[in-house]
Amino acid sequence: MRRFANEARVPEIGALLRATGSISKSVEAVGMGDYVRASMRITARRASSRDAEALRLAEGAPVLMVEAVNAQGGRPIQVSRSRFAADRIALMIGSIDGA
Repeated sequence: MRRFANEARVPEIGALLRATGSISKSVEAVGMGDYVRASMRITARRASSRDAEALRLAEGAPVLMVEAVNAQGGRPIQVSRSRFAADRIALMIGSIDGA
C-alpha cells in the first residue's frame, strides 16, 4: 500500500503514520478524528512483474487496484493506493448495517 498525506495541512502526519501504521490513530492524534472516506475507486488490471513479485502471483494475473481519499471538512487529508490479488480478496462497500 502507498499512502500520501497532506503534509502541508498537517506537517507531522507523515511521522505519525510511520509511528502508528494507522491513518485513524494519526489523524486522531492531531485532533482531526472526524474524517470521512470521500471516495474510493476500484479498478482491475494485469499484474506487472513488480506486482507479481510483491503479491506472489504469476505475471499477468488479475490484480485489483484500490485508490481511496480520506477528507475532513471537504478537504483531502490522505490518499492511499493498494493492490490486491483478485483471487484472494473480497471487498465490501458500505457498512454492515446498510448505513
